Amino acid sequence: MAEVALIPNPITRAGVVPTSNESLSASETYTVVNEGNVVLRVSNGATAITKVTVTTQAEVDEQKVTSREVEVAKSTVKYIGPFLPSIYDKKGSFQFKISSATEVKIEVVQF
Repeated sequence: MAEVALIPNPITRAGVVPTSNESLSASETYTVVNEGNVVLRVSNGATAITKVTVTTQAEVDEQKVTSREVEVAKSTVKYIGPFLPSIYDKKGSFQFKISSATEVKIEVVQF
């Protein structure tokens, strides 16, 4: 499937109501513009665990670093990030996938 861009919502002193991305798909790869100041808020309303896999772009001794996998338990919210550009970015953005989109909402905030 194609990459789907999610737009970060900047946090201000006046506050922010971030866009709730709800029409997600486990078959998509999501991209987010990143300067090291982005956090994902993952809300899992399902009755099963979902995994968020953030792709690493870094290499050590010419070997790719393992992607970061974070489990979000059923009926919970988890914040993930920030993401260091030197490890996660590809052309100024990082990429992630989710294992299940059922009852999952993702908000992207930038500080």
